[in-house]
Amino acid sequence: MEELCDEMMDEFLPKGKVEFVQDFAWRLPMRLIIRLLGLPEEDFEQIKYWCMQGIRSLSGTASRVELIEIGVSSAGFTRYLWKHYLKAKKNPPANFTGTLIKNSADPDNIINDQRAIAIILQMLIAGSDSSASSMGSAVRVLAREPELEKALRAEPEKIPLFIEEVFRMESAFQGHFRVTTREVEMHGVTIPAGAQVFLMWASGNRDERFWDNPEVFDMNRRNVKKHLTFGFGVHACVGRELARMEIRIVLKKLLEKTSRFAIVGESPYEASIFARTLLKLPLAFETADKKDMAHQSDRDSEKSPGRKVNNEQEAEYVSI
Repeated sequence: MEELCDEMMDEFLPKGKVEFVQDFAWRLPMRLIIRLLGLPEEDFEQIKYWCMQGIRSLSGTASRVELIEIGVSSAGFTRYLWKHYLKAKKNPPANFTGTLIKNSADPDNIINDQRAIAIILQMLIAGSDSSASSMGSAVRVLAREPELEKALRAEPEKIPLFIEEVFRMESAFQGHFRVTTREVEMHGVTIPAGAQVFLMWASGNRDERFWDNPEVFDMNRRNVKKHLTFGFGVHACVGRELARMEIRIVLKKLLEKTSRFAIVGESPYEASIFARTLLKLPLAFETADKKDMAHQSDRDSEKSPGRKVNNEQEAEYVSI
């Protein structure tokens, strides 16, 4: 993970700017997962497209025509995974796919080929989007809060606490659908057995009955790791420690390799009831050994007549 992070950061650091989400945050977790699964890295762009379509299907904003297109795309994605899975099954490799294959060969194991494909599909779609968006959100928070950025530079050992508060404030998935197994009463409302409900992790993460000042970003909270971002109990996200590791390494290296960074454009999230997907995060920065951010930002502002960035704004870490 560290080697891959260094390799990718070294590609954009000399430029003094980067579209952090599209060119880095989306690519790094997915490249790692592709390697863990033994899929061809040259298929990255196609796999990324399929994953984005999968997340889009649950947005609640896709039209009927778009949902049909997504269904066709999903079928193509599934065929692709079956092709590589069956090929790997002939000679199980020493990776995660090989582990699934070996478990599926055991008649007493709950894993079978269909479930193995479902796990691989979920790792690619959920793992790539949640890690990418949380990674982007973490950098976005730091770029908008210079005092917080300075604090982490001074005490990098607090990066894990910072990440947990990012998870709470910017839940990558706003919630998940579940089906009740029995009738249950909650806050005076009876939910019948077999009802489909939407458990809103993001709402729970800002519940004032549990969190003190829930709208305030505070990485020093006493219960900072008690958020619901990764689900709960038997439904807790299987990749949560991988996501924590990825974001921790990226933030540590970004802070080490730069002296400061700023958002120099719009950083919108996708309209969705399901996922908190960060679409773009254009950054300009100074490398740790070279002061070049202000010059780069001035050039960018000259090229974009709709947005003028002056030196005073840059000093305040421009962000939208």
